[in-house]
Amino acid sequence: MLQNNNKRFIKTLSQSCLKASRSRNIIAVIAIILTTMLFTSVATVLQGSMYCYKQQTIRQSGSQAMVSLKYMPQKKAEQIMENPAFKDVGAMRFVGTGTDPRLTRMAVNVSQIDEILYKMNFMELKEGKLPQTADQVVLDTVTMDLLKLPHETGVSFDLHYEVNGKEKVKQVQVSGFWEGEKNASMTYIGVSKSFADSALLGVSNPRPGEAKAGALVIMGTLKDDTHIQEQLDSIVQSAGYDPAAEVGEADFIKANVNPAYERVDTVDPGLVAGVIGAAILILLAGYLIIYNIFQISVLKDIRLYGQLKTIGASPKQLAYIVKRQGIKLSIIGIPAGLIFGWLLGNGLLPLIMQTLDGKTAYFVPPNIWVMVISGLFALFTVWISCQRPGRTAAKISPIEALRYSGQKESKKTVKSGKESRMRIAQMAIANLTGSKGKTALVVLSIALSIVIFNSVLNFTGSFDQNTFVKGRVAADFAASSSDSGRGDESNYMLSQDFVRFIQTQPQVKDLSNVYYYHDTSGNIEETASVKTRNGKPYEDDNDSGGKQVYGFDENALKRCKVFDGKLDLEKFASGKYVLEIGYLDDKGQEADMDGFTLRPGDRISVDFHGKQREYEVMACVAVQYSMLYDASYGDYAGLLLTAEQFQSLYPEANRPIRCIFDAQEGKFGALKEAIEGYQDRPGANIRVISRESVDKDFKELKQTFSMSGAVIAGIFGIIGILNLLNVILTGAIARQREFAVMQSIGMTRKQLRKLFVLEGLFYAAAAVIAGILLSAAVSATIVKGMTAGWWFASYHMTLLPACGLVPVYLLAAVAISAFVDRMWNKDSVVERLRRSK
Repeated sequence: MLQNNNKRFIKTLSQSCLKASRSRNIIAVIAIILTTMLFTSVATVLQGSMYCYKQQTIRQSGSQAMVSLKYMPQKKAEQIMENPAFKDVGAMRFVGTGTDPRLTRMAVNVSQIDEILYKMNFMELKEGKLPQTADQVVLDTVTMDLLKLPHETGVSFDLHYEVNGKEKVKQVQVSGFWEGEKNASMTYIGVSKSFADSALLGVSNPRPGEAKAGALVIMGTLKDDTHIQEQLDSIVQSAGYDPAAEVGEADFIKANVNPAYERVDTVDPGLVAGVIGAAILILLAGYLIIYNIFQISVLKDIRLYGQLKTIGASPKQLAYIVKRQGIKLSIIGIPAGLIFGWLLGNGLLPLIMQTLDGKTAYFVPPNIWVMVISGLFALFTVWISCQRPGRTAAKISPIEALRYSGQKESKKTVKSGKESRMRIAQMAIANLTGSKGKTALVVLSIALSIVIFNSVLNFTGSFDQNTFVKGRVAADFAASSSDSGRGDESNYMLSQDFVRFIQTQPQVKDLSNVYYYHDTSGNIEETASVKTRNGKPYEDDNDSGGKQVYGFDENALKRCKVFDGKLDLEKFASGKYVLEIGYLDDKGQEADMDGFTLRPGDRISVDFHGKQREYEVMACVAVQYSMLYDASYGDYAGLLLTAEQFQSLYPEANRPIRCIFDAQEGKFGALKEAIEGYQDRPGANIRVISRESVDKDFKELKQTFSMSGAVIAGIFGIIGILNLLNVILTGAIARQREFAVMQSIGMTRKQLRKLFVLEGLFYAAAAVIAGILLSAAVSATIVKGMTAGWWFASYHMTLLPACGLVPVYLLAAVAISAFVDRMWNKDSVVERLRRSK
């Protein structure tokens, strides 16, 4: 055969073939749009969800600041603020604590705050201006509501506050206010420099590391948001402090990274495998639909390609014709898919984020990298999808092309007589089995949506609510002081009135009291110090000996998880023993096993504020972090005594910091109502976390994943149904002559419609069977791997979602088949024979 290199002619021919296949083009463009939409919308939702989650985590932390450095002299603060690593940085001078009895449901921090920190801490003024004079303050709308103040500037009120325990009252005027968080447990009242200077007149400067009036706190964001901890250590070091120093040491400074910016360095291998598997499914879905469209199109036009080869077209040129059509259609489909995908992602994001916290999601602007990568990804999918159809067109010989009918000869014969009534069904089966490769691709593309849908619901169905709740809260209720964990609080213990109240509630079960001594100097060495172990001076590379001390009553001790040794409550009550206590992580494991520095059987001597005691270590235990003090220093373990032993050593800490308790069976609602009634009392000053709120968090989390997965599965479902429409439609177009001939020899219109419907049903039936089988395989591998990366997930296989889609796909197949038959087989036999020549 003679070959030619007429590129212009080939391009013209490719364009002509493109124009001649309008129905194919419409389906192909829709498929490319949907595939690109899938990539872009999923990427937009993921990008937006991560951004929203990060922003909400930042909001929950109370600040956009990446790092904070606390309690240092003025000169050191100025030196740190000049560090070039900072992008934005500001300082806050602590003045005192709000003591107005109307504000007891939240902690109120009276401080002089830099302008930059108002914005950084989400305190942008809704109205008014920052305080300038000694009698001006700014505050939030929630605080104004509690103080019964109208949301107006210029209103006056008496500000009750204390400075290092000394009560003060000053009449002030609201110069501005910002929108407050309704459920916030802490807020600020911002004052001017002149107010702070006057309030702190005569107050001695706090020592470095001491959280008292006049202490300075620096907060800032960094130019680089990677390796934040390393950057913070460098900042601390440059100011002459030691990042590794312990509390109480001369070169210690309290420096923290905002948890919202912390990165997890280790990733669960099972989770990685699950994500990779999910990405492969997305790729496969896009490939199957586009490949199938072009493969069917090539087979439909195979005679044309044979004729072109006869007149001199080379295999390379024929392959180019097919690929060029794919690229041309991509020029239309990909940009449209990118735009629609971005719009769909932003449309879904508020709905998805609403299930998280009820807040409006942040709008995700077009990200150039997301668009470029999604576009290239879609183009790559189209390109590889056209490879095999192009090779099919290139390899076909002219003789084979002329003889091609689209079906392989069936080895089965159609029986007559009594079994003739099965002839239509046999013909439908023969049409599917005659081209097994094409049928397999269509079936697989439809089955993928079933697999994705089942996998998502299987994954979320493995979320264990009890595990989630246990990892977040130790009991039905956990009560603490509203001041607890604020650093300079004087009321970190619960009031005796609340303790009596909760003890008299008949709905309460298993009331557990936790005691703790809070040294306001922040010096653990002054709290308790292990001096000797087994008769020798105590030495440990990771522990200076300074320990926090807790006291647990018997019910609280029962909530401990033993990691080493054995907890004998009767022997422990004798007062001769001590426990070393750490905290549990979300999975119920000790968060830092290296934190245990003592071992059961060790005999130790401990200095408690000058009181010497000797104990035998009975066991190493851990509890949920919610049972411990909010602002515990470091991750290392503390000492745990009986409540009686603790109070004999620290008589001033005679009230619990935590009351952990459950509700009697069926009494949760009544107990919750009673507690809320107590919280409304003036001066209640308590904060309560309930299991109900954690349950709500779990349900919202599960709903978010289910909804996101259902949307993705829905897109796959549309692609699968589109593929079914494509194969039935192209089959109808390609077999016009065949159907016309069959009708000319006696097939009725009703029988032809039945043939179409049966073919669609058989495709759908094969797809749902394949989908259920593949769902089982994916569940046992990918889903199981993904659940391994979630601490509250407990894997179990389910195929109910896949089975639930069976009637949906069967009905869709019937509807599509009937529609195609109505559209393409309505003309007369003569007209169809003429059209198919």
